[in-house]
Amino acid sequence: MIQPVLFKYANTLLKFFISLFAIQFLMIFIIPQPFSRVIIIAMIFLAYFERINLRHETKEIMLFWIYVSSALINMIIIRGDIILNNALITIANHTINESVWIKYMSIPSIMMYIIAAMGFAYTFKNHIWEFEVNRFENSTKDIKLNSQENKQLLVISLTVLFWAAESIHGINGTIVVIIGSMAMFVIGLLKIEDLKSINIHLLVFLTAAFSIGGVLKGSGVSDIIFLRFVPLFPEVFSTGYIAIIMITAASLHMILGSAVTTMSVVVPGLLIIASGQAGTEILMFIMYIMICSHFVLPFHNVILMIGNGNKHFRAELMLRYAPVLTGTVVFGIFIVYLNWWRLIGVL
Repeated sequence: MIQPVLFKYANTLLKFFISLFAIQFLMIFIIPQPFSRVIIIAMIFLAYFERINLRHETKEIMLFWIYVSSALINMIIIRGDIILNNALITIANHTINESVWIKYMSIPSIMMYIIAAMGFAYTFKNHIWEFEVNRFENSTKDIKLNSQENKQLLVISLTVLFWAAESIHGINGTIVVIIGSMAMFVIGLLKIEDLKSINIHLLVFLTAAFSIGGVLKGSGVSDIIFLRFVPLFPEVFSTGYIAIIMITAASLHMILGSAVTTMSVVVPGLLIIASGQAGTEILMFIMYIMICSHFVLPFHNVILMIGNGNKHFRAELMLRYAPVLTGTVVFGIFIVYLNWWRLIGVL
């Protein structure tokens, strides 16, 4: 059912970027869990890419952008990433509601998203040029659902609906998913052999990646590293001061990997060091942007790690895009975010 919409509204590169942004943003309100959300969206587009017969290399690059796009879009509102964004608020011990977050982050995050998309298109311009659908004119014909497929769609829709409405009915999301999965077995959508598709290696990889940062923090190694940056801070809040904050956050992020672990080390310490230099919101958001929108390898962002673990793209693509993304984040903080905060009178 979704594919005809994609054939109509995502049949050129520009339309793909716009459609993906719209779908990912709207899905925030349907599927609150960011990891499940990006997996579902990636699978929808993967089926679309296979339908239009994209070359493997082009398909891999487009899937890579889906995961990058998700990580950036999740910064626009608190509920974009209910895990990471709420972790920031908890770690900073500073209450922020959705309206305050939107005031500080929404417009500049959308602007940085556009810049990042342009940088992505430029980086991979030699491979994504073929993204046109005029070579498969008959792809959208005769797409109809039979009665069995309608039953399957109903079960999936009800599962997603009850999962999204957990805050209303109070039934734990895990229970909803278990019941939904059992119903899928009953109607034949899932079979016993489908259990083989559970990626045990990815689960082990995710567990290990999450643990590395925690071990470094628990052993005191991360605190020792952080203290090395303290003497570098100037006495007056300035461009140089902001640059040191960014370098500190980025450096620890490259070492620790986990964004939550990095924030748990960087945010409390820098808020104490920079106390009185600038507003708490300004300081915590600078660190948040530098940590959550900047990644070089899969273990630097869980969303990208999921995509890489599912073999949707290789880590080499991240390394290729990393210089452009780094420049985008630095430009975004100094030119987009800081000027936006000055414009609205909070800096």
